[in-house]
Amino acid sequence: MAPVARASDKELACPNQIDHYQIEGVLGKGTCGTVYRAWDTRDQRAVAIKISERLTPEQLGMGDEEPIKRKPAHYRAFLTEVAAATRLDHPGIVTLFNVGTTQTLNYLVLELVEGTTLKAHGKGQTLLPVRQVLEIMIQCCETLDYLHGQGFIHRDVKPSNIMLTEDGRAKLLDFGIAVPMEQVADAGRKASLGTPNYMSPEQIRGLSLGPPTDLYSLGTVMFEMLTGKRLFNARKVKELFNVVLRRPAPQLHSHMPHLPMSLNSVLVKALKKKPENRFQSGREMAAALRDVIDELVHGGHKKPGEMLHVLSQHSFFQNFSEFELAELLRGSEMVKFERGDKLVVAGEVAGALYLIADGLARVESTGGESLQLMGDGDYVGETGFVSDMPSPDSVVAITEVFAYRVRDGFFDSAPVTVQTAIYRAFAQVLARRVCDDSGLRLDIEV
Repeated sequence: MAPVARASDKELACPNQIDHYQIEGVLGKGTCGTVYRAWDTRDQRAVAIKISERLTPEQLGMGDEEPIKRKPAHYRAFLTEVAAATRLDHPGIVTLFNVGTTQTLNYLVLELVEGTTLKAHGKGQTLLPVRQVLEIMIQCCETLDYLHGQGFIHRDVKPSNIMLTEDGRAKLLDFGIAVPMEQVADAGRKASLGTPNYMSPEQIRGLSLGPPTDLYSLGTVMFEMLTGKRLFNARKVKELFNVVLRRPAPQLHSHMPHLPMSLNSVLVKALKKKPENRFQSGREMAAALRDVIDELVHGGHKKPGEMLHVLSQHSFFQNFSEFELAELLRGSEMVKFERGDKLVVAGEVAGALYLIADGLARVESTGGESLQLMGDGDYVGETGFVSDMPSPDSVVAITEVFAYRVRDGFFDSAPVTVQTAIYRAFAQVLARRVCDDSGLRLDIEV
């Protein structure tokens, strides 16, 4: 059977079908294996299959007592991922459906998670709204707390190993180098496996590992998600390790001075050089992040001056002058939506235009399908605001949402330049939507 198309010549040749799974194409590369999209013909569902080379009896060392740690890395990773996945059951961890072998391959059949990894929102990429980053980090903390409670250390927490699903859930991927905690509790080992940019000082030094190790790595991910920059940079791995070990972590407030100091304090603690000075559990770190969100939302959601800064970075408002944005906010009032409230109802004419100041909302089709997430600076209700036409979709708050509601009759008194700026921006959005051959809703991000 001819092999399916591969992402590179270095990857294993994969047949078009493995058992009752029809291989459809490459999804990505794991620590020690390639991941493919496949169709399960028996259970009629899309799945992900991770394959690695099957060892020969000689490579396996059958008939002798060679320790498993001396086996090739991809085989150890396969066994480790199977051992971890069979013990783990959590909404933040991808589910293992099946394990199998062919004459040449080992394979894992996993839950197929639709979405993108956080790598798409990290260094050099369009950043997610701050509130959404914090919600994702809290989910990751809770998942790691569960993982550690089950006796495992992940050891490779990084943006490409955190999947953001289409409905905003974070899933932890790739347990190929996860390890039982008792195996890394003692010092005196060689440097631990991991990805250099996200490794903790104790991983680099070969010291004992524990929950603070993964939480340090999560801290480096959070720094990158908030700033768009790596925590540390160097040209070579050895130089990078020296920097990690010797240089204090950069302060968040030096890059993002408009964010609360409480968030800076969370990152300072997560990135301490000594693990005993960090958060000791995912639950503890999650609680600290919830306090930050509480400060952002209840301790004074974005005031007009702060909102001006947020809106000015939004693609919809990029051609507005500061005066026009200020006038728009002056013609608005702050309203609050509880989790589950609908800002806009499908089939109804929205009574106002809302500019989201804090919180997250989800656009849903009439069938309940999640279409996109809305965050700080996004606007909703524009269809009814401009044309008095019913909205094709609903917009539902998935956290508490504070939004500026543009008052009824705003245009009766608004300066002509403000009216013109708004209608020009809406016309540009509608033109782009008409020209979009895919027919998908335009996704506008802060």
